[in-house]
Amino acid sequence: METHMQQNLKPYNLTAPQFNVLRILRGQKGKPMSAFAIQERMIHRTSNVTRILEKLVEKSLVTRDSSPNNRRMIDVMLTEQGLELINSTDYLAKEAQEKMASVLSDDDAANLGDWLDKLREAGPVTPKD
Repeated sequence: METHMQQNLKPYNLTAPQFNVLRILRGQKGKPMSAFAIQERMIHRTSNVTRILEKLVEKSLVTRDSSPNNRRMIDVMLTEQGLELINSTDYLAKEAQEKMASVLSDDDAANLGDWLDKLREAGPVTPKD
């Protein structure tokens, strides 16, 4: 799915992680979000959020400002240009999901849903010391 997304995002000069950040920020409905909170919601949590945000700022898709509540925190917000871009490209994620799902039978899709529910219910797995 990610390779398909990368190919589809190329004409928009976006990477899949940048697209992910824009979608996360759109969900904030105009409220700022910290870089740490964005990192926590990323699909790939190992992504370098600082670098991703730098690129998005360079493209005028997000803004970064010091938080008025805590000077050590940086508030990130989607710009109007960023909102327009994510709204106009959002269909790409849906297409990628539909393409992946098309290879599953109805039974396979139901089983996959059940398995994913079980994994979510199990909660996070932490390595034993």
